[in-house]
Amino acid sequence: MADSPCQPDVHAKCSSCHQEHRGHARLANTPDAACTQCHRDLRTAGPATKFAADIENFGPGHPEFAAVRPGSVDPGTIKLNHAVHMKRNLAGPNGPVQLDCDDCHRPPTSTDPWRFGSAPAQEMAASQKSDLPAMVLARAYMAPTTYAKNCVACHGLQFDKRFTESVPHDTPDVVHAFLVQKFQQYIASHSAELRVAGPDRDLPQRPLPEPVRVLTAPQWVAERVGESEQLLWARPANSATR
Repeated sequence: MADSPCQPDVHAKCSSCHQEHRGHARLANTPDAACTQCHRDLRTAGPATKFAADIENFGPGHPEFAAVRPGSVDPGTIKLNHAVHMKRNLAGPNGPVQLDCDDCHRPPTSTDPWRFGSAPAQEMAASQKSDLPAMVLARAYMAPTTYAKNCVACHGLQFDKRFTESVPHDTPDVVHAFLVQKFQQYIASHSAELRVAGPDRDLPQRPLPEPVRVLTAPQWVAERVGESEQLLWARPANSATR
């Protein structure tokens, strides 16, 4: 852990850097000394690190932040359009909603229920608080955003009217295996559905379709899995993830 002049005050309050009584416009304009008193001479007792050991100011004397350095990769995988999600009368699970920042962004110490998360996810988040580092619990960071905790109520993953459950929020390989298993189990006890009716009408310039197709179980499963994956992976024009 890095040593610094302000190490004993690692849980500094907002007012440690943002001083009042200097005018409203200058409240956020903190002097370089607010940062350099801790970061101008960083030392470690452990192995080599990648941080800059000597930061003189917040201008030309400050290195580029690691997250935006060339070659850096953001570990987050959510592509979110904030402008779309903050619109008024956004379609919610039970009618129009107006999202607020704290619907997704809160410190880990928050005890308020998440408006659009599942009950199991909220219980899990509460049980994991005791395992968090003290600095995180002291509001140094926001709790990570997750699908189950913040998104599931509005962005369900239902895949077929035959089932009430959703696919797992996981990788394509995991979802594919889940779909194959579900449809294999279903068709084993619903063999009558292997007789699939054709389209109601023919298309111009094309021959009349067969009124009924009789499929094998693997063919039926493959078609249903393909339809479900097309539904799950398709991105509509107004998708918030575009």
